[in-house]
Amino acid sequence: MKITNAKLLVALASLSLALTACKENYFVEEKYDELLIRSFPVGSVNPNHTWAVFGSATLQAHVNGDSGKKYRVAIYQEDPLTASYVTLLASSEAVGGQTAVLHFSYLLAQPTVYVACRDENSHQVVMSRKVVNGETIDLSFAGTEDGTAATAQEHSNTYRFCFEDQFPHPGDYDFNDCVITVNPVVSGKNVTVRVVLNAVGTNKQIAAAMRIKGLMPDAVVAGTNTFVDYAASYESMRYVTPVMNDKGETFFYVNPETGLGKDARGNQINDLVVSLFNDAHWAMSKADAGGNNQYMHAYFYNTMDKRLAGDERGRIATPTVITLTMTLDSEEHAQLFNDIMNYDMFVIEKYSNRLWEVHTYPFKFDQVLKEYENYTDKLTPYISNPTKNYPWALLVPGTFLYPNEWQSICGYSNTTGSETKNTKTAYKMFRSWAINPGSVVEEVKQWYLKENIEDIQLVWQ
Repeated sequence: MKITNAKLLVALASLSLALTACKENYFVEEKYDELLIRSFPVGSVNPNHTWAVFGSATLQAHVNGDSGKKYRVAIYQEDPLTASYVTLLASSEAVGGQTAVLHFSYLLAQPTVYVACRDENSHQVVMSRKVVNGETIDLSFAGTEDGTAATAQEHSNTYRFCFEDQFPHPGDYDFNDCVITVNPVVSGKNVTVRVVLNAVGTNKQIAAAMRIKGLMPDAVVAGTNTFVDYAASYESMRYVTPVMNDKGETFFYVNPETGLGKDARGNQINDLVVSLFNDAHWAMSKADAGGNNQYMHAYFYNTMDKRLAGDERGRIATPTVITLTMTLDSEEHAQLFNDIMNYDMFVIEKYSNRLWEVHTYPFKFDQVLKEYENYTDKLTPYISNPTKNYPWALLVPGTFLYPNEWQSICGYSNTTGSETKNTKTAYKMFRSWAINPGSVVEEVKQWYLKENIEDIQLVWQ
């Protein structure tokens, strides 16, 4: 979260002045781009990089089995005919003579998926298909008479969102300032989303919310949900923060009564937005609150190198679990939860006396809360070349081991003059991926795997 390089601090101080002067039109876009380029650990980021690890697709499975007979169509990451354990990407029930429509996401580095059609006697037929991002797949199953017994154990997929907290300010790119893992389970019209707050690597207040792109709030059947709708009440959420932290800084609250905002193209946002927590420190460990719960200690939770166990700034805490359940008005709407690319998980933080949203790249410049609509003129300078696609958040598989505090996701290649930075590399292939996201080298495509960690002691485990 902190950048200690002396020269960079001087530059950041200049940037702070530039940011506060935006309203006076004193912003110098070229200087901001220059600073971001110098601050990011990779010196030659591909200007067209979308930082996508997952792709999206739709399956139309025509089940031509016995009329009236029930079948289950499931999409797996592994082959259920040969693997003992398989990752379920999506599933749906179908009756013979009907078509099941499934939305799902998949790893771009593993584009082959396996589609199984299973009958009530657990006999299944499996087809494999190499997926192209954004396509609709059409498959037909004649029946399961020639199928084999289904023996593989399945588990639902998990996804991890890793945030920097300084947007639009450059960060230290350890991507651990707020770490949230999502595990969706869809069964017919019923949806359960298990949200886990794994880590807090900042001493700032951070709030979080989750938007489901393309899903209107009224698609949730009234009275079936266990969450607090953003537009209903932000403060009466699962965790209510004290009035200030241990530095005497007053907590911010987001006013939901003004409704929702606009995306980067100026379109009104009407999607479902669910509040998760108003302060990550409070959500992680209320036991660390001050006297009478009047303030909150802003420790680093689950990010400090465990070899620094005596460092009083860090704490090890049990991750906080928030379980969201709901019933949708149609299976089609429920299927939207199977595709992680529909999830706009974002955090809210304060910088330069303003509130900012930090999104993954596809939603980077969306302003989900209407309160931020007035900041459009402030945000415009950051939608610039060549740094408009620099990331402040990453979406990776749920098994991703995020870097420890102050450990960049990869060593710096951007040193200038006598500047010195942490040149240790957490993920040795991240730089290659940032430069060439279309690489066909397997190690580069799967840079996020444990096998590609340079030194296991540089990541939280």
